[in-house]
Amino acid sequence: MRGKCESSINEFLDSVERAFSRVDERAFWPVSGSELFPLYSEVQAMQVYKGFEELIERGVTLREISQLFPTPSVMRQLLTSTLVVGLKVARKYKLMNFTRWGVEEFTCLFLQALREKQPRDPLLTTGKNHVWSEGEVREMIAELEWSREVRTVPKAVVALDSLVWALYFDLFVANGLEIAGPYDVSDTFGPGHTLLIREYHDLAPLELWPDLKPKWPGKLRIYLVYRGVQPEVDWLLHIHTSTPLGAALELYAVEPPLDINSLREAAAEAAYRQTTRVAAMRKLEQLQKGVEISYYPLRNFFEAIGESWRTAALKAIAGLEEHLRLVLPQPAKATRSYRSLFDPRTETIE
Repeated sequence: MRGKCESSINEFLDSVERAFSRVDERAFWPVSGSELFPLYSEVQAMQVYKGFEELIERGVTLREISQLFPTPSVMRQLLTSTLVVGLKVARKYKLMNFTRWGVEEFTCLFLQALREKQPRDPLLTTGKNHVWSEGEVREMIAELEWSREVRTVPKAVVALDSLVWALYFDLFVANGLEIAGPYDVSDTFGPGHTLLIREYHDLAPLELWPDLKPKWPGKLRIYLVYRGVQPEVDWLLHIHTSTPLGAALELYAVEPPLDINSLREAAAEAAYRQTTRVAAMRKLEQLQKGVEISYYPLRNFFEAIGESWRTAALKAIAGLEEHLRLVLPQPAKATRSYRSLFDPRTETIE
């Protein structure tokens, strides 16, 4: 078991290091991880630890716990936002008694729960995010209405992605988007064809933004079939390929069926309004909203342990102003040792 845990942690770190080494944290909008996460990471991490402890004591299985998270990417996002580093902070400053698991053991437990959520390569070691099995995907695509009129599809994807960033900030893209694939669909569309599925699973978070007034569906999927490319999906839901994806796009489908141009216009307009709204916030308001956004996808998890996600978030937000008086937010860093930062076996916390 010890060896399996070590192997799982090392695979996790390999995948994280590949993804984070490709980004400049200073580009994250409107706040960076260095600014936000140190303000509350230990609070959220301890809440999740204690929630797991309570659920397991009640006989809830890891598979059942994993179903409390909306997508596998939300679980991955939690690991590298607050969970691992927050527990390391709690360990360093003796903020809680690790009565059942140490930080290393709990990280392995959480990775095991992630594996229950996504049995096939949940750490994305191969660059494939197979949220659904190949058999499930075949059934999904068999019922779709496909179109070859793909010229405006990339613009629609950009508009929808921009809306996700505006609603959830760059740090929490997984709250509203899951990118599944690539899947080899040569047997359906001919040799060299690859499928990516962009699932926008929460585009209308009215609990976060009550004045949103959405004119678009709260959930939708866009299925994109490419020819002659081998894209890879990383931990941060970034797609990497040696060939521009737009030029390789051959077919698409939307579920539920929607006019792609109307969808693009509605999403672009909403993204502009929401971005303007966030940009007008004071820095403290952005930080407070960032904390709230990070708790939002944990709604079912907190409900399962008898607590409102908003109440849990308020406990983290409550100490924010005091924390800021004691320690100024750290500026985003151009480079940092992400491997050491996210390794539960080290003492690195920044």
